[in-house]
Formats: sequence, structure tokens, C-alpha cells
Amino acid sequence: MTVTVGEPMPDFTLPVYGGGAFKLSDYEGKNVLLMFPRGWVVNGWCAYCPYQYLELEKMQMESNVMGKNNLQIAFVMPYSSEKITDWMENFPDALAQVEKIKKPDATVAPGSIQMEYSNWVAEKFPIVFDVKKEDRIQQFQCWSMQIAHFQGG
Repeated sequence: MTVTVGEPMPDFTLPVYGGGAFKLSDYEGKNVLLMFPRGWVVNGWCAYCPYQYLELEKMQMESNVMGKNNLQIAFVMPYSSEKITDWMENFPDALAQVEKIKKPDATVAPGSIQMEYSNWVAEKFPIVFDVKKEDRIQQFQCWSMQIAHFQGG
């Protein structure tokens, strides 16, 4: 599919994790935000993608951003259902990794690049999400954003 800036987006359909389909034309007249997270990076999942997903969910729960902005959000991942299940099951580990970066150990020198990065992460990712591994699959069923996917890596 080729998309040209300034032209209408061609219609497409993607399966939704947990069943159903995300078909762009079903949202005609709505603003549609397609999120393409980094996801799998070299040998593991991106730690920041789950955080950003949860940030959007938090905004939706607190402010109804989708309703107020006539918005539909689809988190589009180029992975099989099995790989997405793995991504969800690893949410707690990814979020713990973000928290660890925000709070470096005492061996990190003040003013070092590592400390600067820790400070940047703490500023850009301030919320601490408490996600338990055993709750992950059930919680996804009630979230407002659809997780669309296509067979990939």
C-alpha cells in the first residue's frame, strides 16, 4: 500500500488481538490515530512502548480524549497474536526496566551521560504504573485502544 501525504488514506483491514477486525472505513468521519510502536528491538521488547500505551490509556480513563476529540486509536503491531501475547506478558518487566533507568545505582557518577539519560527518562516518563503479570491478559480486554496487527517478525 502506498500512502501520499495530503491524500486520503486508502482503506485497509487488520485483525484485532482477541478477535474482530480494525477496518479504517468503519471510522469514516472520525479522527484516527495509528500508533506504530517500536516493539521488538534486537533481542527484546522496547521498554518504552508499554509505558506509552499505558499513558494513552490513563489519558482516556481520566479525560475521555477519544470521545472529546472524535478519535479512534489503533496500536498497530507487525506481529502475530502469539508475539503480542508475549509483549503483554512482558509488560511488567518492561515497566520495571524503565523504573530502574529512572533510579540508577550509586555507582553512576553525577554529570555522566548515564546520569543525564536517567534524568531525561525520569522527566519524560514520570508515572509509575503498577502492572502485575497475572492481570495482563484480562486487563487488555477492557482497554479502549484496539491492538491491530499483521503477521510479521
